[in-house]
Amino acid sequence: DNIMEFARAWTGFNRQAFRGNLEASNGQFTANEVDPMRIIATSRDVWPKMDLYDGYLGDRYPLCEDLPESSFLRVGATYVYLGGSKTPLLQRHASYYDNRDHQVLEPDAAHSELYAELCAADPSSATGCSFPSEVVLERNLACHGEECAVDNPRVLKVVYGSVEDGTDGVVYYEYKRVPCVQLAFFEGGKTISYQPWHSTNRANMCANPRLAVGAPLCCGYYSSDAQRATAQCEFQDELVTYAEAQARCAAPPNFDNGNAQQVCESFNSRQMSDNVGFCGAPSQFGWTSSDCVVRLQVHASGEVNAVHEPQGEDADTEWTLDSGSTFRVRWAGNSFPRAKDGCSDGDDDSSCEVHGDTCVCALAIETAPVFTDASDVPTADEVVSQLFIASVNPTAFDEGTFKLWADESADVRVWTAGGDDDTMTLDEQTVFEIPPHALYGADPTSSSVANATVPRYFVNKVSIARIGGFEFRNPVTFMDAAEESIRDAEYETEANLEHIFWHKNTAPFIAYRLIQRFSTSNPSPRYVRAVAEAFRTGVCNDHTYSGEYGDLGATIACVLLDSEARSTTLDLDPIHGVMREPLLKVLHLMRAMDYVPAGGHDVREIELRQMTDRIGMQAHDYPSVFNFYQWNFAPNGLIADAGLVAPEAGLGNTPLMLGFLNGVRSLVSNGLLHPNCDDKSAFGSRRYWGCSNKQGELTWSAAAADVDAADAAAV
Repeated sequence: DNIMEFARAWTGFNRQAFRGNLEASNGQFTANEVDPMRIIATSRDVWPKMDLYDGYLGDRYPLCEDLPESSFLRVGATYVYLGGSKTPLLQRHASYYDNRDHQVLEPDAAHSELYAELCAADPSSATGCSFPSEVVLERNLACHGEECAVDNPRVLKVVYGSVEDGTDGVVYYEYKRVPCVQLAFFEGGKTISYQPWHSTNRANMCANPRLAVGAPLCCGYYSSDAQRATAQCEFQDELVTYAEAQARCAAPPNFDNGNAQQVCESFNSRQMSDNVGFCGAPSQFGWTSSDCVVRLQVHASGEVNAVHEPQGEDADTEWTLDSGSTFRVRWAGNSFPRAKDGCSDGDDDSSCEVHGDTCVCALAIETAPVFTDASDVPTADEVVSQLFIASVNPTAFDEGTFKLWADESADVRVWTAGGDDDTMTLDEQTVFEIPPHALYGADPTSSSVANATVPRYFVNKVSIARIGGFEFRNPVTFMDAAEESIRDAEYETEANLEHIFWHKNTAPFIAYRLIQRFSTSNPSPRYVRAVAEAFRTGVCNDHTYSGEYGDLGATIACVLLDSEARSTTLDLDPIHGVMREPLLKVLHLMRAMDYVPAGGHDVREIELRQMTDRIGMQAHDYPSVFNFYQWNFAPNGLIADAGLVAPEAGLGNTPLMLGFLNGVRSLVSNGLLHPNCDDKSAFGSRRYWGCSNKQGELTWSAAAADVDAADAAAV
């Protein structure tokens, strides 16, 4: 289950497009096996995912709905330089509306504090600005002009210089919201709807009205057509909360003819006002005033899928009954409704109904404070182990939003909502601040599972989903199903890596694998423990490298300098050590035998082709995420009988061994040739045709080696 769970966290990855400066025999038709992979956001799994402890991937991140207003002006907001392109790198963009006026937010050069941060004035520059590649706000900024009317800009236009002296120009920045998560289940939902231009197909979802996931589309401007919408966006592709959509329609900044407007109950793309395209509605969801309900379909395994039921509309196929889009939740006591029991908890509960071998249930979402006794402030360990929802730094909110009740020396600092109360009260708005402390991965004796290398902030609340007598903690997810973005997929990937990196088993796992590659296939427990401690502490043999968790310098030092790696006595043991991988054997042979490219071939990197077919290994071309061979492979005979392993021997089957021998024979006898030469045994590139077109050869000779040795002795 855990393998499948974490596989879902890696969906959406694809190879980068080919680029012209890659050495490749098939040119642009060659797969890019060099660059890091890219994320296709629309192919990402959007459902919640469990972690390896007792929570969900995304625990201890802030809820997006709890972020302060105008988050793009608050401490921690990030801006990514786009240069002259207005196309965002991390979010969706309707490029066919780029020629419209006001398609992006434009800070005022003379008065905007945000402009000053993005410009980063540089008197020595002709533009007057340095334009950093990334800008992270270190303080809260005041809004100015149109900045005060928006909450979630996508792209910002920065105009610089002067027309008079010819220094004028434009660059763009993309706003990157801080990492945050959404609760999977909620109450009081509103329907968001998406219908492409001139299409009868419509997608509907039930959305949390507290999230900015819909465009503000208003009806009433055209008194003759109740479904014809106008857009009330401040910039292209703007998404707002439902409350903001209501406010925009009640006091529309655009397209106001005096007719009363309100959020559309429903809209028809074939009858939309053209300005709706500016809002992005034909390619993204827009708010409607229709209520909706989210129900839960519980399968026999305990897995669930969300069922969206918009009023009078059909839900998008991913959210319908029997959609197959299932995920796991952490049922309290592993007890959940079962169809074989009539979907009942035994108390005549009517929350569920039987549907085949599943239960379809109504949900009740309860949010409550975890700690309520102000006279007994929880410890840092209690906060980390019992609170799963984080907060941004309380100072990111407006002054007076929170009041601090403890000094900096306290183990836990308490922030309460409101700054005027004389008595501290713990409620679900309270935020606990904890200092950096030991982690589970770095300290095996610690029970902490949260990365707290910097001060962290936790909200004193928990969200529980109840179905009669059954319940589970409301799961969270980084991905916004209404608009999948590369930004959120990257945040989820980072959280996944962070979770694995700090896991208590990572240090011994890394230690064992590195020892197997560099030293011996069968290290002793003492050897593994020593290397694992170096990874945890950054210290090897009393020498401090970084002194921090995850130090690979200390780790590799302990791998290579340990007595098991250097003992000449162990060298006499025929099953000690490690088999050399076949690809390394080929490369080591070429290096040791002084391989020299032939004339005309020395301007390119050496390219070895079809090595997977020949010897079972090709650089950058793993057959799976589990390497070229199994880590615990044990060949029949002495090694298997002794209960030992020889992973590289997994590539020692007859076809691959013959491929290696034939390829080496061809290399030694005839040089590096096209892979179709020497009865299709050669290792060379496919770029150069003809078996007489030698790509290089081994030039070592005993006489030359003697001369080199004599020269070395003379020196």
